[in-house]
Amino acid sequence: MKATLLALAALAATAQAFKDTSPFLIVSSSPLPKLESSTGGLGLSAEILSSTKSLLQPCTSDLYLIVSQPSMSIHDIAGSPFLKSMVTARQAGNSGVVMREALGFNGAESMDLVRFLGSKCGARFAQTVEGSGKRVVLREFAALEGRGEVREGLVGDHDAALQKELSQIPQGTSYTLIYLTTAPPSSHPVSPSTSTSTPEENIYQPSFENDAVHMDLKRNLAPPARGKGPFSDQRPLFEQYQFLSPGLFMGLLVGLILFAILSVGISAISGLKVSYAAFEKEMGPAAQKKVQ
Repeated sequence: MKATLLALAALAATAQAFKDTSPFLIVSSSPLPKLESSTGGLGLSAEILSSTKSLLQPCTSDLYLIVSQPSMSIHDIAGSPFLKSMVTARQAGNSGVVMREALGFNGAESMDLVRFLGSKCGARFAQTVEGSGKRVVLREFAALEGRGEVREGLVGDHDAALQKELSQIPQGTSYTLIYLTTAPPSSHPVSPSTSTSTPEENIYQPSFENDAVHMDLKRNLAPPARGKGPFSDQRPLFEQYQFLSPGLFMGLLVGLILFAILSVGISAISGLKVSYAAFEKEMGPAAQKKVQ
């Protein structure tokens, strides 16, 4: 499925989210106009809604699927594999404007978009994605509650329902998915690192001192106690330490062999007996005969 990503959503679910913000995105299989002004990582609901209407104004899709998900945090996208794959997909030709977090959504924006698409594009309100002609379908999921595995289970169920909904779109039908969410209540914060941590545990409270901190190197100069205490080793010296290791044994053995070879060579050289006359030049008649 090749979808043109025009996302006003969070790509990184592990990033630190702003307070009272929620993800928002648009994914379309048909070409949509590109906004002249690039959106950043945070936007107000009025600005995002106005930009969304300008994107939908050409009415290039046959089906508009609006999903309303209350009480969703930017970190919940990590538990939505299908939605995350659509957001992070970067296929050839896909381009879009990324908005990581939206501020100020209250849930009424979904009906506003339904009325806009009905008046501007002539899309009729439908209950299912199957059919012909321009139509708009609204799906409202239950609010996410709880923490930890309970919340992850709800996020996974809604993600599977969204995947099933998109799989029922007829072949050849161009569609546009608009994913609207609202921020979780302040009394139920969602932590990116752990779902059971409290807000007080995530607050960084630095402590500073006016005086300079001096850290001196302390050494224990006292001699170690020998043979005292319940954990001291009372075994004999030759049982505590290994004096003849395998390496030392092999070194001694090779040394003995080399010493034996050296002693044989020295004894052979010293055993040679040559007279001093053997090195003198012969001057008698026998030497003259050898010369002739």
